[in-house]
Amino acid sequence: MVDRRLVGFMAIILVITTILSFLIFRVGEKDVAKILAQRTPSDIPGGVPGSPSYSLDVMAVRDLPDLVIRFNFLVSLSVPLVRPWNETAGREFEDMIANFPRLKEIRTFLDSMQTQLGGEPTYRILQFELGGTMYLFDFTDAIAAVAGEDTITTVYTMYAFIVGSEGTVSVFGGYRDFFFSRDTVISRITYTSPKESMCFRSKAAIGEETCSTIDEAPVGILHLHDLAAGQKMHMEVTLDTFYMFGHGGIIQMISVETGYGPGPITLKWIGSRT
Repeated sequence: MVDRRLVGFMAIILVITTILSFLIFRVGEKDVAKILAQRTPSDIPGGVPGSPSYSLDVMAVRDLPDLVIRFNFLVSLSVPLVRPWNETAGREFEDMIANFPRLKEIRTFLDSMQTQLGGEPTYRILQFELGGTMYLFDFTDAIAAVAGEDTITTVYTMYAFIVGSEGTVSVFGGYRDFFFSRDTVISRITYTSPKESMCFRSKAAIGEETCSTIDEAPVGILHLHDLAAGQKMHMEVTLDTFYMFGHGGIIQMISVETGYGPGPITLKWIGSRT
């Protein structure tokens, strides 16, 4: 069954189609923004003391009225959530969606909403290479647009299927934010741009009196305005692994968009230390 809460959120799209208009970017020049550096931990343990961090540096290649950076995380899901694939089951995206009952219902619902919106997109499908062919089904922006940014961390709004070289299928689910369980696992968030410097910390962090609290931080998205060519943005997120849950692998996905169209997208694999 589709979560009743999710159905309620998506139904609102019928009456406020203009909210989704900001999700559409103009087609234009490539490489107007570049990721200069990205550092991501190779593994993140769960339930033991530690403070791993990741960082990102982005530069405007030309003058940019808008720069949007999205941080997404997906975690490996357990096998009982899906029907087992046999040797003859299809490995294309449509086949995998059909083999995931809950996601099939969500896809059908979103397709019906898109038809009633006159073709306005309510999700996106992306394909990458990450230890195999990865198909990503993402309806985060639609949920955030109609139900608020805080809502997207209460239900998975992204799903990924990775088809390995041997035909095995791995399933991941997640959402857009700077990491999972922001109230406990995220210890500190800092970012600097030519116009501002911001700092957010968890309640457990000490010595950071000048920082705002984590619940005041944007939910996995940075929106910068009026960057001149050559100007840069730096961001760093520190975690507290004492509060981290156990996992079978995490995908970090960071995407950059501007008013001139989609920019670079990076995918990083984060393992589980044993």
